[in-house]
Amino acid sequence: MLQKVGTESERGNVMYKYDKYAVGDVLRELRNERHLTQSQIAEKLDLSVIHYSLIEQGQRKFSLEVLFKIMEVFGVNADRVLAIEPRMSQADTFNQKLACLSKEEQEYVKNTCLLLVDGMLMKKERMAS
Repeated sequence: MLQKVGTESERGNVMYKYDKYAVGDVLRELRNERHLTQSQIAEKLDLSVIHYSLIEQGQRKFSLEVLFKIMEVFGVNADRVLAIEPRMSQADTFNQKLACLSKEEQEYVKNTCLLLVDGMLMKKERMAS
């Protein structure tokens, strides 16, 4: 499935990624779980069937008012509707990848990183002098 990435925003230290096509996928999934048609959902949301269909396809944006109606109709929160998922921090990503290595490889990577950091700090000190 081709997914085009929308915008990213930061809340605290956790990055959130918004993907408008994933929103449509979530809405389709929620609708199918309830065995409802696009026409039935559009009626509940007070939208035309075409408008709702375009939302599911990731081709049409919707208002905050429609978001609240969607949350009410499906009984889910905004994060679920908007398909917002926390992204791992760089440190978490690094640790997750590091865990895939053997203990010896992990030590090698850690030592190499420490050498790089030490080198950068020494360079910084020289430039400050």
